Amino acid sequence: MKKYLIIIIILITGCAHKYSESQYKVIENQLNTCEQSCATVSDDNSKIKSKLLTLEDQLKKSMSDKEQCQKDMQGLLDRNLESLQYSKTLLQQMSSYKTIIQERSDSKTRSSKAFEYIASILAKERAANQVFIMKNNEKIKIVIPQKELFAGPKSAWMMPKGEVLIEKISKGLNHLKPIYIEIGGHTDSSHIPDSLKKTYPNNWYLSQARALSVLDALESDGINKDKMCAIAYADTRPMASNSSEAGMAMNRRVEISILP
Repeated sequence: MKKYLIIIIILITGCAHKYSESQYKVIENQLNTCEQSCATVSDDNSKIKSKLLTLEDQLKKSMSDKEQCQKDMQGLLDRNLESLQYSKTLLQQMSSYKTIIQERSDSKTRSSKAFEYIASILAKERAANQVFIMKNNEKIKIVIPQKELFAGPKSAWMMPKGEVLIEKISKGLNHLKPIYIEIGGHTDSSHIPDSLKKTYPNNWYLSQARALSVLDALESDGINKDKMCAIAYADTRPMASNSSEAGMAMNRRVEISILP
């Protein structure tokens, strides 16, 4: 190969010129140097190509890692947004629960004060067993036996003493200004006699008539009718056994349930 290069150089520079041996060696050394440089450049080029391939692989991996990182960041962002929304919902629920708890606390306080007030104005009647007063959670219940209101066991006609008692209760209710009042009529389990069936076909009608009689009296005494309702229970909610006269007398009653 070297000889061919030398011959080519000689041909190019001129066939007529003759080189000395020293010149020939100089040219040969130059060619050796060029070949070494070419080999070095080729080696460097191979190394550079190898580095380029490595860098390309690293770049591809970096791009893949970047895409994955972006997906992870988006997923984290989505979860953070969900967490924030969940926290917001929890805070709203906590605020709502606090409001409910406060309202219940206020309601219990009102109920306790209302119970004390009703008990005080009806203290005489309670002592004589003319009325019974109970507090059930947030409601106050005034239980009035039939004999204190109505003429007989199968009657819904209110006696004068019953009107006086309802008027006294009305004054207390007007002072309390309750949210809601339910008047429930109750009977014992005995059947309606034939002589009264045209008026009260059964105990449902009798209990309803008793509830309405008290409701009308309360309305006449100034209680807002929009805050009241009358319900017939007949003999479905006995306070005592109907096997004795004493038990039946307890079951014949009107209950005024008050939500302060």
